[in-house]
Amino acid sequence: ELGRPLNYDKELRTVGVGNLVSGGLGGYSGSYIFSQTILNMRSRVATRVSGVVVSVVELGLVFLCPVPPTAVAPTCAFGGTLLLIAL
Repeated sequence: ELGRPLNYDKELRTVGVGNLVSGGLGGYSGSYIFSQTILNMRSRVATRVSGVVVSVVELGLVFLCPVPPTAVAPTCAFGGTLLLIAL
């Protein structure tokens, strides 16, 4: 489906290191990086530009927004997302 085999060991190591760094700095751990890899492979992205774009956008949200973006989102949206994921 992806056109080339995915190196799961490398991806999971990367997620693990990211979670360790995030937890060490007081952040939340997650595995969205794995989803981004699959999205990039399906979109046939061959460079690291998408990772740089995601990093710049996330850093911009952290440092340039006067309030956290989650503060203006309705709580019911988070509840609906959790229910969607759970079911």
